[in-house]
Amino acid sequence: GLATRALGALPTFGLTLLPAIAALSLRIGLRQVFIVAALLGAASGALGFLLAILTDWSVGASQILTAAAFALIFRLLGLFHRTKAP
Repeated sequence: GLATRALGALPTFGLTLLPAIAALSLRIGLRQVFIVAALLGAASGALGFLLAILTDWSVGASQILTAAAFALIFRLLGLFHRTKAP
């Protein structure tokens, strides 16, 4: 589609899937998943852009690295939360 042509495959699919994976890891309601995923996607875009400026890396790769870090952190939080439940 147009987004893939404009941004490239990595940022398009990475910023679509990774925030959703992170939000689903929290085991919250569907409405909250949509909100958290949107906020994580926006934060990944903004923080990834700042990371790219500071390190002189590619913007798309920096955004995906940031989104992947969020996904990993939220997955670990989800695992920790699951083990604490009775």
